[in-house]
Amino acid sequence: MPYPRFKTFQRWKECPRCGFDFPVSQLSRDSTGAKVCPECYDPPGRDAEMTKITLSIEKLNSDETMEPII
Repeated sequence: MPYPRFKTFQRWKECPRCGFDFPVSQLSRDSTGAKVCPECYDPPGRDAEMTKITLSIEKLNSDETMEPII
């Protein structure tokens, strides 16, 4: 079997959550924007939706506490 002309290198990066090294091709961006490994990956779902709803409610509550302009 002939040897390949060029060696193929795979870049590795440390997962910011667990600290283990993974090939860059296996890392995915989670809902916070960090590139994490498959074990630490949290797909955006109900938690992200609940955060948006909570922020919307907090904004509405802060608008209600403002004094009306006469």
